[in-house]
Amino acid sequence: MEDAATVTVQGDVFLARFDKREGTLTTYERYGKTLLLSGAQENFYRAPTGIDQGQGGSAFYAGEWETYGLNRLVREVISVRFSQPSDNMVLFETEAFLHGAERSDGFKSQVRYLINGDGSIEVQNRVNANVSLSLLPRIGLTFTMPMDNDQLQWYGCGPHESYVDRKRSASIGLYRTVVDEEPCPYIVPVEWGGKEEVRWFSLTDSDGSGLMFSGFEPFHMDAHRNSVLDYAAARHIEELPERDRIWVNIDHIHSGLGGDDGWSRNIHEEFQVKPGYYEYSFVIKPMGLEKTD
Repeated sequence: MEDAATVTVQGDVFLARFDKREGTLTTYERYGKTLLLSGAQENFYRAPTGIDQGQGGSAFYAGEWETYGLNRLVREVISVRFSQPSDNMVLFETEAFLHGAERSDGFKSQVRYLINGDGSIEVQNRVNANVSLSLLPRIGLTFTMPMDNDQLQWYGCGPHESYVDRKRSASIGLYRTVVDEEPCPYIVPVEWGGKEEVRWFSLTDSDGSGLMFSGFEPFHMDAHRNSVLDYAAARHIEELPERDRIWVNIDHIHSGLGGDDGWSRNIHEEFQVKPGYYEYSFVIKPMGLEKTD
């Protein structure tokens, strides 16, 4: 179903609605229960760590990102297309160009949603990062979910946080936690809580109803009660605003955190995300929700 502003894909038990102007998912429901509030927003930034900030200024990672405007990208929609490749599949795809204000270099992103008759969605993202930056924090997409979907289970590195250069003590296994049951462990809020080498994860309510996200290859993820920009803006955990949703960040690749010292650019080369072309996919599947009379 299509009108001037939206495209709605509806099956027997699910509904997915897309904004044609923004080219993004605005809601996903199953049996009338909302499971996604927004989806597949490009995400290339992280809340700078102390190492990212270094001694301040554009000579350090965070200063370079902010000088470019990585924390306030302008997103220009190039095209939005809607088609039905088969009786049991609908395709919604969008292309966008994201860039810093008054910058000609940027990120060209194509996001494709393949919605199947069973309500599962395959999300494909192709990114050409043609930017004048020495290092990117991440290549990923962000979704938001209702606050009651806070039961997190994942198969990947755990049980504590892990990053590509901080995972030796994080064994591959099946783990469970509650989103932000413990607050950010740092006095100044920064990037935290990441999980490396994730094969799949699920976010459900206390009854086990929610969504499972599974990759075609291992990926990085985190889930928090605040956005990346909330963490970047706060100078103390008490400054983090109360929100009404959970932010889910799915990264094809996420730069390491460094740590040789706290005052130089020391994220090792092999752990850096560089500008270039990236392509990845994952599948979203509803789980645990049954029809009620």
